[in-house]
Amino acid sequence: SIKRDVFVYGCTDSEGGSVVSRPTAQLMPKVFPAMLHAACRFFNMQHCKFHHQAGKDACGRVVAFSELNIKASYTIETSFYGGAASDDDGQGCAYTSRDYQEVGRDVVRAMQDFFSHAAVLRTLRQLS
Repeated sequence: SIKRDVFVYGCTDSEGGSVVSRPTAQLMPKVFPAMLHAACRFFNMQHCKFHHQAGKDACGRVVAFSELNIKASYTIETSFYGGAASDDDGQGCAYTSRDYQEVGRDVVRAMQDFFSHAAVLRTLRQLS
């Protein structure tokens, strides 16, 4: 990808789900990315996409979502070129190995939050 920063690709269920209301079902795929956005200074929520892209039917994220019914299925991307505005002049700069380690730590922290029912409900309220 030519995008900078850290971002995710996710999937949404066009049917909306039957256990939860349609608006909540449409927001659920954005919960983990929103948590990652709160935890990671390099994460860019605006770069995230939550739909099936043409030609991606065989990628692991889409297969896990559609065939294995894993609704929290994401591809996390991190640019080798660094962040879009990660330095003072807004031009961006390359990430260091320490930055990548920080991203990994933040992903784990967001995953821990994702498995907290209270944190998920709080994030859903913020998204709606």
